[in-house]
Amino acid sequence: MNEFIAHMHREEQRIRSILSTNKPLIDLPIEEMVKHEYTTACISCNQKFTGSARIKTLHHYNVSGKYIATVCHLCKLQLNYRRSSSEHFFIPCFFRSNVGINSEMIIKYSQGKSAKIPMISNNTDEKFIGFQMDGIRYILDSFQFLQSSSLDNLVLNLYNDDGIEPFRYTRRTFGDSDPDIFRKFVFRYEYMTNREIFKDASLPPKESFYSKLNTEFVTEEEYKCAQQMWNRYDCQTMEDYAELHMKLETVLFADVFDQFRRFAIQQYRLDPAHC
Repeated sequence: MNEFIAHMHREEQRIRSILSTNKPLIDLPIEEMVKHEYTTACISCNQKFTGSARIKTLHHYNVSGKYIATVCHLCKLQLNYRRSSSEHFFIPCFFRSNVGINSEMIIKYSQGKSAKIPMISNNTDEKFIGFQMDGIRYILDSFQFLQSSSLDNLVLNLYNDDGIEPFRYTRRTFGDSDPDIFRKFVFRYEYMTNREIFKDASLPPKESFYSKLNTEFVTEEEYKCAQQMWNRYDCQTMEDYAELHMKLETVLFADVFDQFRRFAIQQYRLDPAHC
């Protein structure tokens, strides 16, 4: 947990440094200026520009200075990077699941430390869905956004609909040549009952991959895929296999959530990451 908190603190500082950059708008080429002049409605809210009530402005990326779009002055204010305080930008961090486990470990570790941890309620019962630590807002259960579907199903649906193109984080990490990374990755947490098992130099037998949660064994095809992943990524121990599993699930989840954000912004003009 020390390592996790320290890593998140470094990430917050790195992101804060990037977002604090404030470069002016780079001069637009003539065709872009002409397009801007002829634009009559805000690309964000679709409302027509109306003099002082809704002023036409050039919205640009502060980090690079590149032009983004023509928007009204009201939307431009909303599109600025959000801040959780005068010192911190709003940086959301999503957990894939396990609300109670994730929150208890982090909050228990942080007790007695200087960090202030305001809780975020779900407004329907006494449970909370997230908390804030310094500039990072931890959203504890992405299932609340992703229709309570398993990551395996979400990955399969995205892969069947659009192929490998949407998986930019996964492909950046694992490349394009391995189709197995988009299939169900067999890993049974129930089997990992003590630290010594992480030292095992091979996969357990198929019979050991029983899921008490789903009350089912793995299929022959799934177990064969697990063996191929073990060999392909040169796993020497179960610890290597566990780390491979965590890395793959992390980038797959990032890709699935990224596509969900794009869909929500396009269809509803809402960004789930800014909840």
